[in-house]
Amino acid sequence: MEKGDRSAVRGGGFTVVFLTMVRDQSAGACGALIAYIALLVLQNKKQKALLLFVVGTVALLISFSFALALGGQSIEQRGDTLFEDDPMTVYYSNGARRSNTVLQRLLSQYPVGAGLGRWGMMRAYFGDESNLDSPPIWAELQPNAWILDGGLMLLLFYLTGGGARTP
Repeated sequence: MEKGDRSAVRGGGFTVVFLTMVRDQSAGACGALIAYIALLVLQNKKQKALLLFVVGTVALLISFSFALALGGQSIEQRGDTLFEDDPMTVYYSNGARRSNTVLQRLLSQYPVGAGLGRWGMMRAYFGDESNLDSPPIWAELQPNAWILDGGLMLLLFYLTGGGARTP
């Protein structure tokens, strides 16, 4: 694959992110770009940082314009909802409240875990549908799944970085 071809693929990736209207992915892509630019500035590579800022901004604008052309005004309206209020209010009103409620409920219900295979594909593959004492549990977010698998200890282990270390 030629160098120019890879740039087109990256731009296409941004367009797909905008078309999916998953706002946290769009914000994450922009945040990653800003973080990388900040690291370049901290490393005293200001020319590279400026070049990345210009190229990244142009890529984002072109991708967003292409997404608007394909998806219409709904793309713009969905993005605008990110700026309706301050960031913490937007975050809390769009899922964080529900996530916190589920997290608290699961922790109080299963402090040492619900047992392996109670959620997701493990449940689908190995769960016993006829066992009424072990109903399936929905886990949409990873911390909820950690609570179901191992309770508070597993959640703390992962949150402190224990799960991310390699020998």
